[in-house]
Amino acid sequence: MGRVLLASIASRKALPLSSSLREHGFSVYGVAHSIHPNAFSRFFERKVVVRSTREGLSWARVVAEIAGEWEADLVIPVDFVDVATFAKWRSFFEENEVALAAPSFEAVKLASSKEKLPDLLRGLGETPRQVVVLRPSDAAELADLEPPLVVKGLGDASKPEYFPTLELAAERAAERAPCIVQEYVPGVGRGYYAVAFNGEPLLEFTHERITEYDPAGGASLAARGPVLDPRLFKLGRGVVELLRWTGPIMVETRFVAETGEYFVVELNPKFWGSLDLPVSLGYHFPAILAKAYTEGVEQARWAAMGLRVRSGGYYWVLDGARYLAKIPSTWCRMVAGVARGGYCDVDLSDAARVAVQFTWALRRLRREKGSWSKSLANDARKLRWWVRSAVRAGVREVVFDLDGTLASLPVDWRAVRVILQKEGFAKPWEGVTEALRRLWAADKGRYEVASSLVEEVELKAAEMAKPLVNPSLFDDLPLEVKVATLQTSRSAREALRRTGFTKLCERVIGRDSEAGPYKEAMFLSICRKGAVVVEDNLRNAVCARRLGYLPVLVAGDAYAQVKALRLGFPAVRHSDLLHLLALLSSCKG
Repeated sequence: MGRVLLASIASRKALPLSSSLREHGFSVYGVAHSIHPNAFSRFFERKVVVRSTREGLSWARVVAEIAGEWEADLVIPVDFVDVATFAKWRSFFEENEVALAAPSFEAVKLASSKEKLPDLLRGLGETPRQVVVLRPSDAAELADLEPPLVVKGLGDASKPEYFPTLELAAERAAERAPCIVQEYVPGVGRGYYAVAFNGEPLLEFTHERITEYDPAGGASLAARGPVLDPRLFKLGRGVVELLRWTGPIMVETRFVAETGEYFVVELNPKFWGSLDLPVSLGYHFPAILAKAYTEGVEQARWAAMGLRVRSGGYYWVLDGARYLAKIPSTWCRMVAGVARGGYCDVDLSDAARVAVQFTWALRRLRREKGSWSKSLANDARKLRWWVRSAVRAGVREVVFDLDGTLASLPVDWRAVRVILQKEGFAKPWEGVTEALRRLWAADKGRYEVASSLVEEVELKAAEMAKPLVNPSLFDDLPLEVKVATLQTSRSAREALRRTGFTKLCERVIGRDSEAGPYKEAMFLSICRKGAVVVEDNLRNAVCARRLGYLPVLVAGDAYAQVKALRLGFPAVRHSDLLHLLALLSSCKG
C-alpha cells in the first residue's frame, strides 16, 4: 500500500507506529539518530543509524535524502524534536518528492507553547495557575501562587521539580530561568488523543495513567483506556477545532476525581509516548494518519470507522524495570497487570529487540538507584519547612480522616455508584464524591436523599470496620484530636465505636454538617490554622496545605509515599503513626 519511513526510531513509540502501519499493509523503514534497542527490531524492513543531533537542518536533510533514496512515499516524525525540525525544514522533503506527515512549523510552535497555553485555551479549558519566569528577577512574581508548586522548563523535556514553599520554588526558578512555575494539580493523568484533518478528528481515544515514570508525574509506564468521560472528549475536540489541527495531537490533562475538574497541562503536537496502549486495543492512529496522506482523507475516515476496538490496559514492563531500583513492588504490580490480561512491551516474536532492551534495563539499574537515592535525599530536605512550621506554631490539635486512615470500612464504592446512577443522582462517569458535591451545590434536597442512600451502605460497612492503628495511641495524648470525614457523622461514630475509638465519637464532623461533602470546608470549620491534618488522600492533603494547615499523608504503598514526599509532605505508614504523634506532642507549644 505504500512505504513509510519513521524517524527517529530510537524511541519507544516507534514500535507501535511500525506495528500499526505493518498491520495495514505498509512497508516500514526506520532511521535512528543513536544506537537503541529498536535498531534490533524485526518491525522495520530497512533501518539505519545516523548519529546526529535532531535540532538542526542536517537531521532533516539526511532523513529526507534517505527517504528519497529508499523511495519512501511518506515520512512520519516520531518525537517532538523530529516534528519541529522536519516541519521547519519541510523544503528538504519536497525536494526529494516525499510527503511529510507534520503540520506547519508555525502550528507546531503555537500548539507546543507552554507559556501561551492559558491564553490559547481561555474559555475552552482550565489550566493550572502559572507564572512564566523569563529571567531570574521574574521569580519575585510568584507571590500569588499557592504551594505546592512545580518548576519546569519551556521545552518538550520539561523536567519538572516540586516544591512545598514559595521561597524554594522562587529560588529554583531563578536558577532555571527561562521556565514556568505552576500550582501543582493533585490529580491523575488523563489524555485525549486524536489524528485529525483540518479541525475534525478522524480517530480519537482517551486514557488514564496508572503508573508514571516518577510517582509525582511523568510519562506512562502503565495506563488504561478508553476513559468514557464525555467532558474529556469535549475538551479534546474543542482543542482540535480551535487549532484547525491536521495530524496527531494529544491534550494532556490532570483530572481531579473529587471535583470532576480537568486541567490542561500541555498540548503535544506529535504521537504520544503511550501510543502502545491504543494500538494494542485496535485504535490504529499511525495507519489512519498514513492513509490520510497516501490515499486521501475520505479513505482514512472510512478505515477509521471500520476498526475493531476494545478497552484494556498496557504495561511497559521492560521500560518500567527502572522501578526495580526504586520501588520493586510497583514493578511487580505492573507484571501482575499483565498476568490479569493486560498488554505489555514484551513481544517474543521480536526476540532480539526484547533481549537487548532487557539487557539495557538491567545495566541501567545502578545508575537509576543512584539518581533515585539522590532525589529522595533532596525530598527529605524539603521537609524542613514542615518541621519549622510545626515548631513555630506549636501543634495543639490533629485532625484525622477516618476511612483508610484510622479505620478500614469495607464499603463497595462501585456498588454505591450503581445505586446513585440507578436513582438518577450520579452520571455514569462520576465518582461518588463528585456526584455528592454537584448535588450539594445544585439541589440540597436531592443531596440529602442521595447522601442517605450512601449512608445506608456506610452503616452496614461500619459493622465490619477494622482499626488500622491502635486506639490506645490516643490515650493521654497532650493534643486535641478530631475527625473530619466524608462519611456522615452517624456512620462515622458507629465505625469509631466498633473499632475502639470511642473517645473520638464526639469530635466528628461529616458530610451532614454545614460543610457538606467538602473537606476544605470541614477543615476551616473544625480546626485552627497550624493544625496537623492526617489524610490518606493526596488531594485533600494539598487542600489542607493551601488553607494553612500541616498535611501528613498516611499510605502503606511506597509509590504513594514518594508522591507526597516530592511535594514536601511527611508520608508515613499506619504503623509509624505512633512516632508521628510523639513528634507532634514534642512540638506542642
